[in-house]
Amino acid sequence: MIAFTYYCVLYGDPNRLIHGYDFRAELCGMNDLDDFGYVYFPRPNDSLDLRICLDGCPVVDAPGVVCLYEPDHTTPHSTTDCFDAYESRPYFNRYCLPSDDGMREEVIDYWNENQ
Repeated sequence: MIAFTYYCVLYGDPNRLIHGYDFRAELCGMNDLDDFGYVYFPRPNDSLDLRICLDGCPVVDAPGVVCLYEPDHTTPHSTTDCFDAYESRPYFNRYCLPSDDGMREEVIDYWNENQ
């Protein structure tokens, strides 16, 4: 077990254990996404595989849209890749989960089944 742990730390990326990632598998809150540490699921009712990194969780006072972004992390991918934002709350200081109880339960169930 010690050898396995050593190998994983030496050749892997331990940050993947504590940071979520976006639709490009880039770690939120790391490197070019240093200021964008929250994982947000734009379509939690349809697909939890689609994730983006945000600088904070959307709140009801500031409704708007969230968009997929180009590799520069600031330019929207296209206007067709934008989604209406829903109210969410931070969890574990890393994830934006829906404030709506039903939507939040779907996300948690998905994690429990697929992680």
